[in-house]
Amino acid sequence: MKIVYVPQALYPALKKAELRAQDLCDVEKLLSTLSADDVAFYFAANDSRRCPIPKPLQEYLPNLIFGGAMPWTDTEDCKKVVGKFNSTNANGRMADMYEDGAVLTSDCSEEDLLIITHVATDAEVDEKAPQNDKVFYDRVIQQLLAFQPLEAVLGSPVLLAWMKSVQACAKSPIA
Repeated sequence: MKIVYVPQALYPALKKAELRAQDLCDVEKLLSTLSADDVAFYFAANDSRRCPIPKPLQEYLPNLIFGGAMPWTDTEDCKKVVGKFNSTNANGRMADMYEDGAVLTSDCSEEDLLIITHVATDAEVDEKAPQNDKVFYDRVIQQLLAFQPLEAVLGSPVLLAWMKSVQACAKSPIA
């Protein structure tokens, strides 16, 4: 199983395109749905230096894009995306990964991929609230258990992060 982060603004288009896991790291397939700027932004959002996927998940699951061979090929389209990726890494645009007040969530439509993104909420939410972490880790653990053995999940850093989030919720005042 692998993990990938999809910036909030790009998630609806990628979800609608119903791309499979292997397509989410294929520049040409992504360009059929997103602009070259958006593909570069998507790849840059998965760079471990700025990826908003919590560290316990990054330690437990390899990143779909950068957890193995680099997704670049020798096509003109790919060269264009690589140039934009390098520019995005050097010049920023990472502030656009998610809206203020958005919270992390996960989607697991395939057994080999866990997609992490941000979603807007209807209520005013403190994105740092312990409850948000607990809800996020509850969901991730349920998804991991659907595709991985219990022993693997129990021994993962994700379970420890969930336990810390439960403890933080117990200590925080109820609003």
